[in-house]
Amino acid sequence: MDTLVNIQVNTLSINPTPEKKAKVAGLGKRSDRPDWYEDEKPRCINPILLSLAAEIRDDVTYAILAIDLARAYFQLARRVYPDGRNHGCSARSVSAIARGRGRENHAGIITAVLDPILNQYYN
Repeated sequence: MDTLVNIQVNTLSINPTPEKKAKVAGLGKRSDRPDWYEDEKPRCINPILLSLAAEIRDDVTYAILAIDLARAYFQLARRVYPDGRNHGCSARSVSAIARGRGRENHAGIITAVLDPILNQYYN
């Protein structure tokens, strides 16, 4: 995990309406989930992973990286998706990005990044 700190994401982008995949690998994955890109390559740094690393290692550097990246995800989602108040089970809504969906145990960038970090460092 020590190499995570050295990884830098300069640009974050999203394909908000990717072609539907026939079979999505992984338990609980939705075929309508967005494709995220870091520096024009498929995402490899998940802000939820960084948040977990911060919590396990009690590392403020990871926490700052997780919050910064999660904030960028949230801002990008707000530009391309509806809020999700009327229908929130889709992977393509701001609410799904922020708080996750049932298939992901409600692990979104707010619920699984900001909340744990605030609880660890500010309580």
